[in-house]
Amino acid sequence: MKTTKSSTKQWDKWGTKSYTVMPHVSPASKAIAENYRLRPTDVVVLSFPKTGTTWTQTVCEQLRTNAEGYEGFDDITERHPWLEFAHDCGQNLDDEIYGMPTNENPSPILHPRIFKSHQLLSVINPGAKYLCIVRDPASTLVSWFDFQKAKGRPGYAEYEDANEYIANRPELFSGNLIFGTNIWEMYEEVWSARHDPSVKTLVYEGLLADAANGYKDHFRVIEEFLGCSNQDRDESETEAFYEKVASLVSRSEMVKNVDKFDDHFIAEMGEKYGRALRIMEPAPKVREKKQRTELTEATIEWLEDQWFEKMTPKTGHTNYDEYATALSELLFEDEEEKTAVVPQEPVRTSKAMRRKSSLVLEQLPEIRRRRESLAPHE
Repeated sequence: MKTTKSSTKQWDKWGTKSYTVMPHVSPASKAIAENYRLRPTDVVVLSFPKTGTTWTQTVCEQLRTNAEGYEGFDDITERHPWLEFAHDCGQNLDDEIYGMPTNENPSPILHPRIFKSHQLLSVINPGAKYLCIVRDPASTLVSWFDFQKAKGRPGYAEYEDANEYIANRPELFSGNLIFGTNIWEMYEEVWSARHDPSVKTLVYEGLLADAANGYKDHFRVIEEFLGCSNQDRDESETEAFYEKVASLVSRSEMVKNVDKFDDHFIAEMGEKYGRALRIMEPAPKVREKKQRTELTEATIEWLEDQWFEKMTPKTGHTNYDEYATALSELLFEDEEEKTAVVPQEPVRTSKAMRRKSSLVLEQLPEIRRRRESLAPHE
């Protein structure tokens, strides 16, 4: 894979596809989200489900509120409206978002406004900033299945684990049934839009590994992208601030506040306003560390085949590790020195060769192999 210098370039696919929403969302709420024009300072946390959305939102929230903690909101959706659910929840997308009142400022306006969406980039209207996150499809699969099974959802509840689920219903993960898309289409668009200056993409495994460093590298990048960096802080004050934020976004702290991340706000507002077609079932998105499902060789091979068939022709990367490494490099490169990985024509290789091709652990220690035990945050 060769590398060449590349400048930023506006992506040309914004708003070219239509919203596909969950069956809970009313036509009116969908239409408002689909036609809404975001402000240039707005930030949308955009991701495939179970790839670290809530964790990313929490990092953003603590950075923009000067590490306010969790007392100022009952559910994070109050602070970060979910675009397509907002109208059904009684939220006006034009409204300002307010923080905790203080004696000096009883109605502090939070900057920037932050929204959430699981839609494709090509569905969202341009004009704002888009903070994406990607995660190893193997761990995403396990997390997605466990989350849906815990809700008792048909198509999941009848299967023992993610392996049995994929063996019987692979289309539920790889078809266009999750917010009208699938993980491969989402990741392909993130790659395609990587040089658009309004798009920044985090790698879940890299963020997790940076925890040992107090998240300092990632916090600097995210804070700058949000546009909420405090220029009056000196280096020692910045370090102390990042340490406080790191503590607040730790697994243990988020587990203590698990009810802040369970969508009960969407359920309650759905009942209150009567606009939603169905009421969202609250479910915790942050949980204690536990033994995760060990994926079988057959499931891993299926994921590898899916990647090679759907992602390699579009990105040139034969596996997730190569893809994640390239995105991590772009995340931390200085704009003047930004480089782009130029895809070469894919060459069909054996499964064994593709496994051995994962050189990312030598290039970027932050990216872990997919067979490892994964993930404190969803």
